[in-house]
Amino acid sequence: MRIGRAFHIKIVPEDLTEPYTFKVTMRRLIIGGVVLSVLMILLGALVVNSAVDEIKLAKLGYLERQNKEMTEKMKKVGELKYELGRMNGLVSDIQEMLGERVESEGGTTEVESSGEEVTTGMSTMLPEGGIFDELRDFVDRYSGFMMLAPVGNPVGGGWISRGFGSVISGEVEHKGIDIAVPEGTEVRSTMCGRVIFAGWDEVYGNMVLVVNCVNGYSTMYGHNSELMVNAGDYVNEGDVIALSGNTGESTAPHLHYEVRYFGVSIDPKDFIEW
Repeated sequence: MRIGRAFHIKIVPEDLTEPYTFKVTMRRLIIGGVVLSVLMILLGALVVNSAVDEIKLAKLGYLERQNKEMTEKMKKVGELKYELGRMNGLVSDIQEMLGERVESEGGTTEVESSGEEVTTGMSTMLPEGGIFDELRDFVDRYSGFMMLAPVGNPVGGGWISRGFGSVISGEVEHKGIDIAVPEGTEVRSTMCGRVIFAGWDEVYGNMVLVVNCVNGYSTMYGHNSELMVNAGDYVNEGDVIALSGNTGESTAPHLHYEVRYFGVSIDPKDFIEW
């Protein structure tokens, strides 16, 4: 079909009066079609980009809520443990005030001044219900769970050179924290669990990943100079698992440390300060 060929388009009004006639060349039709296609592509790209941004914002909001809820739970557990300790101290004070002898219906009965039996016996003297029973029940249910959570600084010091969630020079969101320490610093596991990966990673260099299948926590330690464990090893909290270094995509000696809860990255700083 020739580019210069023209078409005449007639538009006839409803009252059948003189029609309107338009002349359109093939060249203009092609140009118009190309312009329309480009506009449709740009519009589609704009819609897709907007949808992606909304998904990212929704995910970020979810992670922030999860992080806030986890921090509040840990804070509450700490407060309850403190209150329970204070209550137990009060029990001991009462026992000391009573002395080593307690009058009973049949005479006097010797009471030991220490040990689990005394604590158990004195706790029965407290009224049923109330804040004491609530605190004891809460800690009984959650203390074992929280003892398995990652706690403390894996290198025992240093300073945080890059925080959680930061973005530098258009890079992806930082899913952990960077702790600046001298190369060769002992890296200790912050929780007990199974080592499911200990080896080389293109980004994090010599890396260790520890998972606790009981409560869903996992911790990751990157940029190490030397690994002290192998995949499949079981480690306890405080075990040396690596020596810090400057491997992988790193510009200075430091430890990249991550904490995840069922695969969702959360701020490790909350666990270091807990």
